[in-house]
Amino acid sequence: MSELFNSCRLAEFERLAPINSGKTTFLARKKDSGVILVLKQIMPEQVSVYRFLKEKSPKGVPRVYDIMEMGGGVCYIAEEYISGETLEKVLDSTDLSEKRIKEIIYSICEILIPIHKAGIVHRDINPSNILISTDGYVKLIDFGIAREVKPSASKDTTVMGTEGYTAPEQYGFEQTKPTADVYSIGAVWKEMLRHCSDDYEGGSYFEKYISRCMELDPKNRFGNAEELLYATKRGALDGTITLKRIMSAFPLMRSENSVKNGIAAAGYIAFYLLIFFLFFDNIQDGKELMRKIAGVISMFIVPFLTIVNWKKIRDTNPILSLLGRYARTVILVLFVFFCLLMGEGFLFFY
Repeated sequence: MSELFNSCRLAEFERLAPINSGKTTFLARKKDSGVILVLKQIMPEQVSVYRFLKEKSPKGVPRVYDIMEMGGGVCYIAEEYISGETLEKVLDSTDLSEKRIKEIIYSICEILIPIHKAGIVHRDINPSNILISTDGYVKLIDFGIAREVKPSASKDTTVMGTEGYTAPEQYGFEQTKPTADVYSIGAVWKEMLRHCSDDYEGGSYFEKYISRCMELDPKNRFGNAEELLYATKRGALDGTITLKRIMSAFPLMRSENSVKNGIAAAGYIAFYLLIFFLFFDNIQDGKELMRKIAGVISMFIVPFLTIVNWKKIRDTNPILSLLGRYARTVILVLFVFFCLLMGEGFLFFY
């Protein structure tokens, strides 16, 4: 009955012209409203991915209007038509500035963050699947070979992707995870630099991120789009310490708006000045001053920064990421308790 109903729904669309050579994707019109959209045939195993896209409607992804399961392994989706050019066509006709290249990379990562958090991997990020809309926004299209990460799987059931942009593990070596999309982003980034209008000569700021993205071993790449975006926006990789990275450890100072960061910094300074007047009165000598400083750091700064940044610490630490939620919580509580105990000792008993 549902298959008959879906067949009737499919008849509501008038196919105007094929979009791909395989004639599985069409520009179509909704007969009752006249709305232009994309009608696409998908594999049954992609239905769950498109259900997620339909329910959550992630920013930067064409909106999915309808999913029709016809039976016999035939499924269709109706999704938003976005006017624009693929990045592939853009690169064929023009060069990009380094600033625009960064904007595109940031946009791809921002689009992928909720998708990766949902356990979905696009698996085919390449210039032909990145759309620059007529109003200049970056869109990620064609989730036709996307899949959900399955904890019990050791490798993908189907080997697909675009040569030159596909991560090595997609060729059947192991199951693809968000790190496969990170590899593809690195490959797209590298391709865009070949069309850079700013006399790009290599070896610059971009190279270290591209190299990390395209590591052969997935464990050596950024773990997902969020990690990549965080590293590139903060201008730091691995252990490199920068002012931006230090600032980003404090809540309310992670904005790109310098005014907001300045207001937050003023609040933090006022708070620590209050602590200074409370604990640094009547300092007798240099040794006592150092003990007081160590106490304030141990009792107030380290526990606070650890708690507010715990998610990032646990996700990027190779040991913590292997532990269960209960074990990680116990470690956090013990660490904070130890810091408070040390701080109390420095401030009141030495």
